Amino acid sequence: MFQNDVSFVYKDIDQGEENIKEVIKDLMMKHLEEGVSAPFFYDWELDELKNKLPQNFSLEINEKNNVPENKVRLTVVNAYFEANRHFQDYLDSLDDDSEVKLVAEPIGCIELDGEEDEGIVVITSIDAPYDEENELSLLELSDASGDSPIKLAVTAGDKFDNERTTFLCPGKYSDNYDDFELDNSKVEEIVTFIKELVPIED
Repeated sequence: MFQNDVSFVYKDIDQGEENIKEVIKDLMMKHLEEGVSAPFFYDWELDELKNKLPQNFSLEINEKNNVPENKVRLTVVNAYFEANRHFQDYLDSLDDDSEVKLVAEPIGCIELDGEEDEGIVVITSIDAPYDEENELSLLELSDASGDSPIKLAVTAGDKFDNERTTFLCPGKYSDNYDDFELDNSKVEEIVTFIKELVPIED
C-alpha cells in the first residue's frame, strides 16, 4: 500500500488562454524545480483503499481541488509504479490509539500506464505522529524504480464534453536543466486539442 510515487504540477486555464505555449513551458520548469512528489491511486480505488487502511486511519479527497467546471487543467507528471516508502515500518512503531489523517487531491485524468486516461488522486496532506525512533515520517520515500516518462495531460472541466487526453513530453530540457525547449509540433497538437474542446450547451 502506497508503494508508488508521482511527481506533478498543474495549472487550470481558460480555453481561450492566449499564451498556452508559455504556460506549458512554465509548467515544465516548475515540474523540474517545484514538482510535488507523493503516493497516488486511481479515483475508482478510493473505497477499496479505505477498507484496507489500518484502524484509526482515515482518507478523504479534497474536492475543492477538482478541475473547475469551466476550466481546462494542464498537468505535467511522471510516475513510478514501484517505490519504497516508510509505511509498514511506521505501522510497527505506531501506538494503537494514534490517529492518522490522509487527505488527497485529484490532479487530472492521466494515462500513466500506457493504457487509458484515468482519474489520478494524490495524497498531499498527512496528519500523523512522527516516527521518532527511525526519524522518518509516515510516507517517507526511500527509492523508486522503473520507467517514468514525463507527460502532459489535458483534463477539461464538467462544462466540456468530458474531453481528456495525455501527451508525451512536449520538448526537452537543456543539458544543464536551466531551460526547456518546446517541440513546436507537439505543442501545437496540445493547443489545437484545447481550442477544439466542445463546451456543453446549457
